[in-house]
Amino acid sequence: MSTGTHRLDRRIAVLRGKRHGAFDPDQYFLERALRTRAGRKVRLALRRNQPVLLLTPRWSEAQPFLDDVSIDIRLGRPSILSRTLSLKQMSERPINDAWRFILQGLIEFCHLHGEVGAAVVDRNGFRNHLAELLSRLKKGPRRALMVHGVEHLNTEVRSDLIELFEQYRIETPSEDRKLNMLFACSVDSPAFEIAGAARIVLADYAPIEAIEALVEYLGPVDKTRLNQAVQVIGGVPALLRALGNDGVSSGTLALGRSAIWRALGPLADEIRGALDIVASDDRLARRLEHVAQEGPVPRDEDEGDEDLVRAGLIQEVTWGRPNRVQVRAPVFAELALG
Repeated sequence: MSTGTHRLDRRIAVLRGKRHGAFDPDQYFLERALRTRAGRKVRLALRRNQPVLLLTPRWSEAQPFLDDVSIDIRLGRPSILSRTLSLKQMSERPINDAWRFILQGLIEFCHLHGEVGAAVVDRNGFRNHLAELLSRLKKGPRRALMVHGVEHLNTEVRSDLIELFEQYRIETPSEDRKLNMLFACSVDSPAFEIAGAARIVLADYAPIEAIEALVEYLGPVDKTRLNQAVQVIGGVPALLRALGNDGVSSGTLALGRSAIWRALGPLADEIRGALDIVASDDRLARRLEHVAQEGPVPRDEDEGDEDLVRAGLIQEVTWGRPNRVQVRAPVFAELALG
């Protein structure tokens, strides 16, 4: 089934949920629709032909988010052809596989079969092939390639890809630029930078959005039960997906902390593993406990906040006062406080 069909089915489920009282009709105006806002920012930047650097924290489920963005920018005006390209499989592959994968993905997306080759044997060959490919993109529809899992790409390949894409943008008049790119990465670093790019964080769901995400899986469910689940797992997308899938297979929404923990399945072990690693470092353990008790608190890199963000356990607050962090999910806080 196509992504568009899946998305239509999900939206129908949400509409049924609204008719059957799963949502408070006034709540949309009171909640901060954080993930929806991130989607609007990404679409706006792509429509402006502006590159996007999307920071995707652990468990943020970038693929379905980008699938929705892809559908929206194709249906809207101006219409932009788009596709996603996951680099997750590149984490343990030889560098020449990464060269071929990037080139082949662009050739297929831009319909340049027979015009540019994907066979390369060294770094100079990759750079030359990529430059040649980009130089040919002066006709046809506007396109946006959304590359995610950039953290899995060899740093040399990533550097070359970004550098040559920037060069293409500098050397090509704006009216002739037919290719735009979004780079999604879970790790923020000085190397993850493109001149003039929109830098956007893929936020977790706000509470009303988290309820909507569960309704997409489960259909109309009593809003009290939905609220109880969200009060445990918060708006972390991967947790919501695991809980929704469990509800589909079991026929009911798991409630209560022990039941929800079981419903998370392998993801629960991954979360415990992240917490165990943090617990082995006294400084990080103290900081996580402090954020869990007192958050939101001012961000403090000296206390290890960057490491805790990378672990997926805390996040920067995207509303109110800037430069503050909080634990991402109530269940994380409970486990941290033990």
